[in-house]
Amino acid sequence: MERKVERIIKPTKKFERCNVRPVKIMKSETISAEGYNPKLILDPKCYFLIKVENNEILVGMCNYKNEMLYKVKGKNAQDIYKYILDKKWVTKLDHAAYLGKELERAELSLKYKFEYVQD
Repeated sequence: MERKVERIIKPTKKFERCNVRPVKIMKSETISAEGYNPKLILDPKCYFLIKVENNEILVGMCNYKNEMLYKVKGKNAQDIYKYILDKKWVTKLDHAAYLGKELERAELSLKYKFEYVQD
């Protein structure tokens, strides 16, 4: 089945030097993810405990014997996230997505001075 082009988005002048090509928006069905809640399957490698303390994000990497094996700290969610991914502590995509969301929330709590509680 061949899809038809609905519209084309051209790059702004800002991105012209990056050799960004126009993006073709294809006609397609829009799928609602409202209420989508697949069964939770834990990452077999580990879980993370996250808290904000002394103006830093603290992350503990724990095994399923409830032993904290490593601690990572920083003020920037992206730095912590990249470090954890580089160490290959996360084995499931949904776990990586969850971790990124939680680290961003923790960073925002530092910036805007609200209490962070891990979801």
